[in-house]
Amino acid sequence: MFSVVSSVRLCCLSLLSLFVFVAAFQSRFAVARLSPSPSDGCDWIGSGLDYKEEERGVQPVYLRCSQGHVEWKYPRGALRIVLRHGTSGKDFKGCLKAGSKYFNGARIYLEGYRALHLLFSPSDGRHAQLPRCFSSRHGQVALYVEAEPMANSINILKRNVAEFSYDLQLRHASSQRSVDPQEDCRPCNEAELLRFYCTADFLAKGTISGIYENRELDRTEVMVRAGHVIRQNSPVFHPEEELDFRGMYGTVHLPLSCGAKHGGGHFLFMGRMMLDSPVVTCVPRLEEWERVRKAALREIGRASCRERV
Repeated sequence: MFSVVSSVRLCCLSLLSLFVFVAAFQSRFAVARLSPSPSDGCDWIGSGLDYKEEERGVQPVYLRCSQGHVEWKYPRGALRIVLRHGTSGKDFKGCLKAGSKYFNGARIYLEGYRALHLLFSPSDGRHAQLPRCFSSRHGQVALYVEAEPMANSINILKRNVAEFSYDLQLRHASSQRSVDPQEDCRPCNEAELLRFYCTADFLAKGTISGIYENRELDRTEVMVRAGHVIRQNSPVFHPEEELDFRGMYGTVHLPLSCGAKHGGGHFLFMGRMMLDSPVVTCVPRLEEWERVRKAALREIGRASCRERV
């Protein structure tokens, strides 16, 4: 009798343990699906078909990286995406660019004070690959991605994908309290030249061979003949031979508002990749760079990064 009761109790306890384990697993899965990690996420991929119609609403997404990607398949309801630059809490300038192949079925709004401002729509009349930029407030930005209303039930399974990449850069210390529209156009100071020399995604000595104002993409495209490419983390400069020049050619970008002009002489082109675009951060003349370099060597006595200053 005792053994039978014990067996029944053991069986019940095993079933109860199994039930608790399954319930805990399902609960954990549901939380992970509905509440993306607020601290580790750079990218987010989701589908509007993951939820029943009565469960759809505004889904929160928290991303804390300087760069990342969002892909929302079959948009339904809305996403409220909060962007922060790591855990610094500092203000930043951000830009986003729609996917080169897909962006349909949704619109992106910038959340302002008591209002939403349209940031991107496939039908807003501007070039789809034009970066849309914004500035943070109190160290964060909220983007409201709203699915477009479906005209009829025929479109319910139309393969819409709202896809975009974002890039965040901390604002210059002097502009933390105010937004300077010409911040990207001002010359770099000596400290910035030395820092960017060590951290730039591309670094090359060369001359300007041409300039093109691309008004559709709101940028000036500078054609560069590079005699010496010191560094390029992504392919910006490519080998090409001419009768009078053997070196590398590449095109780098500046904001159109900077009013860049064709200048003679030799320059040091420093820049970073932003949303797959090679953007110039500093472009001192070589003689100016040599002066800064020699002063730094006298002061610190050695190079501050792996490339020789």
